[in-house]
Amino acid sequence: MRNVITVLLITSVLCFSGAARAQVNYDLFPGHGGRVGYPPVVNYHAWVISYRDNKYYSCVASYDVNTPATPTLICNLGDSFNPHLLSGANVKTLQALGSPNANNDEAQSGFFWQIDRITGQTQFCMHGVKINCVAFQIP
Repeated sequence: MRNVITVLLITSVLCFSGAARAQVNYDLFPGHGGRVGYPPVVNYHAWVISYRDNKYYSCVASYDVNTPATPTLICNLGDSFNPHLLSGANVKTLQALGSPNANNDEAQSGFFWQIDRITGQTQFCMHGVKINCVAFQIP
């Protein structure tokens, strides 16, 4: 009986500690890079989405080509998602491929898909518009 109780306690601890780690609060979607100006500066763009706050941040990492030193990184708060982002251990978020301005498969940092792998709830989200997520329930 003591062995059964010990096994149940250890199993419970392992299960609950895994569940606590399963909740993801942020995702990073890297975008395009490019050179601008003279002397040239290289900028790399990314979006960070916060599931906890239902908001997104626009990030830019930069460095000077002529005098490379430690790069700078700035992230500015964007807006909230409407409707709310899907979240939880069963939700998978993937960056959308393809540019709305060209025929290529480059990942676009401001566009992404979400699916709840248990319920089938599917969303497509983008930044910069009032209603920026649309949803469909897979039957």
